[in-house]
Amino acid sequence: MGLTWSRLLVSRYYTMGDVESRRLPSRSDGYELREQIGSGLSGVVYRAWCSSIDDEVAIRIIDLDQLQASLEDIQRDIKVMSLSSHPNVLPFSTCFVSGHDLWVVMPLLTGGSVSSLLACAYPDGLPPPVATYILHSVVAALDY
Repeated sequence: MGLTWSRLLVSRYYTMGDVESRRLPSRSDGYELREQIGSGLSGVVYRAWCSSIDDEVAIRIIDLDQLQASLEDIQRDIKVMSLSSHPNVLPFSTCFVSGHDLWVVMPLLTGGSVSSLLACAYPDGLPPPVATYILHSVVAALDY
């Protein structure tokens, strides 16, 4: 699905403070996985229900046994994510290890991907103003 750590075109955005103001469980039994919404080299992303906050979240589950990165690389990535504070970079809310999996809990963003936007709204290609907006947002996140 691509760029699942930093989703593009979001219709619903939570700031880190919004999520942190609600206590999230740090155990897998605090979540009900509902459906797979993405995947990548490092794991699978699920839409999940968190009953303690009565809301949906996104959870990236990374199989630590299958991961090609070192533990130091993973710890560095989590630290960078925890320090990120940019409107175009998706923050994470909490993370924990369950069995041999790392669970990274994030706000669920329901705006869709650029791929779904192309398929649904612009099958013949993006108009220049939309493409400019997307590219500007991505470059701003990368520059951050």
